[in-house]
Amino acid sequence: MNEKIAEILKRHPEGGEKFFDALDLMIRSDQDILKSYIDWVFRQLVLTENICCVVTGSFGRVLVSLYGDTLYKKFRQVIIVNGGIRSGNPVELPINNLSQLYSKKIILLDDSYYSGKTCREIEKKLQKLDYTITFNDIYVIYDGSKEKSDKVKSMFRYYGD
Repeated sequence: MNEKIAEILKRHPEGGEKFFDALDLMIRSDQDILKSYIDWVFRQLVLTENICCVVTGSFGRVLVSLYGDTLYKKFRQVIIVNGGIRSGNPVELPINNLSQLYSKKIILLDDSYYSGKTCREIEKKLQKLDYTITFNDIYVIYDGSKEKSDKVKSMFRYYGD
């Protein structure tokens, strides 16, 4: 994975949206990375019956397509939200009242994390159902944020620990 990220950095040394778009596309199309990611997530988690999982955009749809059986068995609920949130698309949450949310213990599975905008926007939308809702943890393949967050668990972190 490090070599693939290094290759994308060579093509997009400026970082930013172009880098993350290329990274997201590479991750979504590499089944070895996706399998490693899903195995890694389940090694990290202490699962109970009451964890809801949110996945986003094309990455989330690919995860559900490839590993839906596992996700639906392991989590109390899997919520798929739209993509493009980082680019300004409003969050389209497929639930619209608290009774449709099966647990307030919620994690986010996403391909990458940079500024936290996707996470914050989804949390804001969930908080319209209940203001106390926050993500317990965020599991990503690539963390490119300059500041480390204890909630963000990543397979690869650009800035180290």
